[in-house]
This record gives sequence, structure tokens and C-alpha cells, in this order.
Amino acid sequence: MLASAAAGKPKGTGVQTLARPAQFFAEGFISIARLNRKFSLWNGLRARVVQTPLFGTAGKNPPPPAPPKFSQEQKMSGPLNVLRQPLAFFSNRPLTGFHRDGYCRTGPGDFGNHAVAGVVTNEFLDFSASQGNDLRVAGLTEGCKWCLCTSRWIEAFQAYRDGRISKNAVPKVHLEATEDSALRRVDLDTFREFSVRPETNGVNGVNGH
Repeated sequence: MLASAAAGKPKGTGVQTLARPAQFFAEGFISIARLNRKFSLWNGLRARVVQTPLFGTAGKNPPPPAPPKFSQEQKMSGPLNVLRQPLAFFSNRPLTGFHRDGYCRTGPGDFGNHAVAGVVTNEFLDFSASQGNDLRVAGLTEGCKWCLCTSRWIEAFQAYRDGRISKNAVPKVHLEATEDSALRRVDLDTFREFSVRPETNGVNGVNGH
């Protein structure tokens, strides 16, 4: 019976049963070794990336950009007046100018071209209000200096030429503070006819505004 049982049992079964755990452990060690190798490669690559300086100097911030260098001509450039000289400051009482910095300098958004450095009178303020532009709302009174729209000054000049207002109603002009862009519409000789010295306001002889 024992012999028959032994004869009926497949040969090598006991050896194969013992070999399976060994094979399992061997495959496990191989898998772990592969993982360790991949991990080592990843660490090496990571260390290389971290240690590589971003801007050429490890551990330091990039230097600030050098300030732009300008030529002497560029430094001297800027708005010019109708005399082709640097535009002079006009008034800060009240603070005037399209940019509200006291200069009658224009810019891309200044569609009215506030380039004329004018001194207003009551007669001009009345005339301007009658044309729909009441400058008294801005606080202007007789003798105030204001950067006027070139077209508004021309409007007053034409009204004087037509005999509708007196010459005194045309705002006096400070040439040194009037931007040269106004020359596109008015010639220099016309401005000279209505010009006053920079130290006066053309009304009461004092630079009070």
C-alpha cells in the first residue's frame, strides 16, 4: 500500500514545493535591488539639479540690472517752449497743466492741447463761459495763470479780430511756459503780440498766481 501510494505520487513534487519559496525570495531581492537602483539614480539627478546654480553663482541672488545709460543729449531732452528752449514752470496757484504739475506740457491723451500759458481776465472768463467753458468753476479769477487749450485761445483771438471782445480779453501769453506744440495752430509773431514777461501776470504787474 505504501509502495502504491509512493508510486502514485508525482516525482519531484517535494523538491518543487521547497524551491518555490526560494524563487519567491530571490525575485523579491531582485525587485528591491531594482528599486534601490532607480532611487539612487533619482537622488543623483535631484542632487545635480539642486546643486546647479540658477544664475551662475550658487546660493546668491541675481545682481540687479544696471541702470540705463543716457547720453547728455537725452538728459537735456524734454518739452520745449515756443522759443525752442526747455519749457519753463508756469503756475501752482492754482496748480495747472494737463498733468497738474504746473507745466503747460501736453501728452497723448491731451486732445485739447493745453499748451498755451495764458493769464486770464474777467472779460475772458465771461467770454469763455458764454462759449460753454466756465473756468470759474475751476476757481479761476482775474490774473490767474492757466494752461489753456490752444483752440480756446484761438477762439478768443478770433473774437477780438471780429470785434466781439476787446484785446484785453485775449489771455496774455508767457512764451517761456507755452509748449511748442501750440505753434502748429498759432504762429510765434501772434503769440509775441500778446506776450508778457514771466515775472508778471499781465494784469496787475505782479506774479501773484
